Amino acid sequence: MSERLVHKLADGQNPGSGSAAVPRDKALCLVVDERSGFSCEFQTAAGWTWLLPYQRLISVELGDKGDALIAVFLSHQVLVQGANLSRIKEAMARGRNILVRAVPVGRKAEYQGEDVFVSEVQVVEKPTPEAKTLDEGPPGSARPRR
Repeated sequence: MSERLVHKLADGQNPGSGSAAVPRDKALCLVVDERSGFSCEFQTAAGWTWLLPYQRLISVELGDKGDALIAVFLSHQVLVQGANLSRIKEAMARGRNILVRAVPVGRKAEYQGEDVFVSEVQVVEKPTPEAKTLDEGPPGSARPRR
């Protein structure tokens, strides 16, 4: 995320909408940097953050009701739940730097109309295939182990 975007976020501004001031008590669930970007940042309500590069993005799928989004990267799978999540998919399709932030479900009433509301972000590391050792030959070989 660019240094300029980080400063705008710290100042409570939304760079994706003309830098309009946002009340500090209402966290934006989606922040989009309209310039081309290289990464997606996902943050849980507990504050854990993952920064995943677009170079490793395989697919993004949006649920029928727009309340669930799955982003599959080479090394991770991200599940986002909430409301009006189509804007996240659109920003990812355009390759924009984004910050997707979950907020407690009890605060849903603060997000109305077309506001993106994210109630949950789950990031799961995908298992990596086990590397073969030099003692293991090609598939089908009957090489004894030491």
